[in-house]
Amino acid sequence: PGIVVLSFFIAFLGSYASISACEQFRLSKIGIVYSQYASPFFYLVLMAISLGGAGIWCMHFVGMAAMSLPDADGNHLELRYDIGITLLSLVLVIMFTLMGFYVSSHDVVFMKTKREIVEMFVEDAAAMSMKDVQKMKTFQMVMIIGTRAPQHLLLGGLITGSGVVVMHYLGMAAMRFQGHIVWNAGVISASVIIAFVASVAAFWILLRLLSIYPDQERL
Repeated sequence: PGIVVLSFFIAFLGSYASISACEQFRLSKIGIVYSQYASPFFYLVLMAISLGGAGIWCMHFVGMAAMSLPDADGNHLELRYDIGITLLSLVLVIMFTLMGFYVSSHDVVFMKTKREIVEMFVEDAAAMSMKDVQKMKTFQMVMIIGTRAPQHLLLGGLITGSGVVVMHYLGMAAMRFQGHIVWNAGVISASVIIAFVASVAAFWILLRLLSIYPDQERL
């Protein structure tokens, strides 16, 4: 259980670091640069390493360290990893995450000021009556902006989700032990869907929702 908790904590730290890097990326894009090295691309790479390298890759292999494989006699099998395939999974997940972040960073709401976001809402609500607008709750207003032109978020999530899937199953393919793995097609399909949905949701929160509520990034 301790190793599982550690893997969760690593994922948490990776996610937190990627959120911080995302904010620095946004600030550098609008011209607020803190050092000569703080280019937008620098923070984009930092986001990919934080989320892909730490939040996803490290979490995966630390979590796998908690697994034990008993044989028919109850003895634990020795588990090793092919170093080449393992490192390849690291490189690929960072590259896919980098591409996903880059595509998603072109989202129509990300990089917008609060005033520009309000103007977007007014534009979207133009077809509604003033009475309906006045009755709208904050959640409904957020959903109007939150669902506007999501193609960059969807594509970026698809790319990053693909990286998660590739990394995970390459990591599984890197396992070396006296036995074999039996795959369940249904579970594999579910894992792929979860990877895509989670990636899109993460980008929606990171690049869309936190653009609407920038003061909540510290949470």
